[in-house]
Amino acid sequence: MIYAAFNFRKQNLFDTILVLVAVLCCLALWHISYDLRSKWPGLPPAASQHTALTYGLGDKQFSYRMVTLMLQNAGDVGGRVTNLRDYNYQRIQQWFDLTYLLDPKADFAPSLAAYYYGGTQRAEDTRYLVDYLARAGRDNVAGHERWRWLAHAIYLARFRLKDQVKALELANELAALATPDMPSWTKLMPAYVTSNTGQKKAARDLFLTIAATDKSLKKEDVNQTCWYIDTNLREPQDGLDRDLTYQLLCKKK
Repeated sequence: MIYAAFNFRKQNLFDTILVLVAVLCCLALWHISYDLRSKWPGLPPAASQHTALTYGLGDKQFSYRMVTLMLQNAGDVGGRVTNLRDYNYQRIQQWFDLTYLLDPKADFAPSLAAYYYGGTQRAEDTRYLVDYLARAGRDNVAGHERWRWLAHAIYLARFRLKDQVKALELANELAALATPDMPSWTKLMPAYVTSNTGQKKAARDLFLTIAATDKSLKKEDVNQTCWYIDTNLREPQDGLDRDLTYQLLCKKK
């Protein structure tokens, strides 16, 4: 009986030592591997359209969804999220251009470019997004309001990139689109961009010309145009009080 009790205590001691050794090994492994993390290698160069079709087994729509899903989750590795400033935006544009080839009418990829990748803290990165969104916005198809991506490209160029020349170029494109049911502000966009460059007289003249000649503008649109001119574009001795168009549109009783 004494022998059995001794063996029992000896076995318990052995088990305790074994558990302690296992715990120490775990702590040592944790200490050694603490700084080891999965590292994201970055976006690869964009595939060709033919290669991309293999992602969806030859189905364009399936391939489009596979590519956009990859763009949505790119950089999420090992429980970490990659900062937008660490992406290669030139390659991102290449992947977005690929999605355009797969489906030029879908809005998922442009929405990712505008509302997700457009949040980058490096303003110069947005130039690649401006080029892609402008391309997507030019291709207007009946029933698809693609022009809004062109409008977002203008916003990024104007306020994020601070490239007023590019913004005005795109604003003129937007105003020239013949897409039906576009809101009136799209026609006035060149004037808004011009006013942002400090060219108040040019902006006033453009606003008044559009308001006087574009028959699609409603009375409320003309009133808003007059308010914008009076609030933001008036200057001492600007001559508007003698301008017949201004008097007719903005000062009529």
